Amino acid sequence: MAKAALSPNEMWAALIAAHGYMPVPLTARDYIELLPARWHKITDRGIRINHRTYDDAILNPLRGQPSDIHVRSGRWEVHHNPHDARQVWIRLPNGHLAEIGWIHRDHVHQPFNDHLWQHLKSEVEHRGGAEQYESDLADALQAILTRARTGTDARPSAGEAAGTKRVRAALPAWPDTLAIADGGGGGGAAQALRETSGTSVRLPGQPTGDVPGRGDVESLDDLEDIDEDDDQDWAAAAEAGGFGLYDARREAEQW
Repeated sequence: MAKAALSPNEMWAALIAAHGYMPVPLTARDYIELLPARWHKITDRGIRINHRTYDDAILNPLRGQPSDIHVRSGRWEVHHNPHDARQVWIRLPNGHLAEIGWIHRDHVHQPFNDHLWQHLKSEVEHRGGAEQYESDLADALQAILTRARTGTDARPSAGEAAGTKRVRAALPAWPDTLAIADGGGGGGAAQALRETSGTSVRLPGQPTGDVPGRGDVESLDDLEDIDEDDDQDWAAAAEAGGFGLYDARREAEQW
């Protein structure tokens, strides 16, 4: 077949047929390498993705610096888990992928995906600066995930209530949101979302009205890059009162 013009897939199939193959277990690094990748700048605040800030001391020497990937305009390679947005992994200059946590990761104890996050952005009123808005989104996210998981009418503590007071938008019971927040069943999430109805309800598409001082705030989110858009250890998660973070090393040990 020396003169045959074969595609990479055809050549692979020919070699497999001739020599066979031996399956090799994936390592923790392999799992992270296979996660989807996107490209972002590293600012003084860290890595900003859809109003979420990922930051760690390991980024200090890289802040404001371009990467060596000129075809990506100096942006850095960032891997993310589509089913758990509480952390990302950035490619360091030495080629290793380092985990960078969301700054509100200690507050939100359950995994969430970008679809739920985008829904919250459409419902939570943007007041104050970028940091305040991100904090409001984190409060609303933790509230809906907790109530969807427990399926109870447990009221927040005084401290939590003070934090969630800033979140004025209600969370209507959209079917797609229920499926995401409640694992497809929608029972606990449906109850949590139905109980949010009241005078502060804003239906999708309804104008939010003028917010005092909002026009004077210069949003730093304009600096964000615009991109196109497991097994869990349930016993350990139950003991911790939430869901464990995605652990590539533990995933690799399953094989």
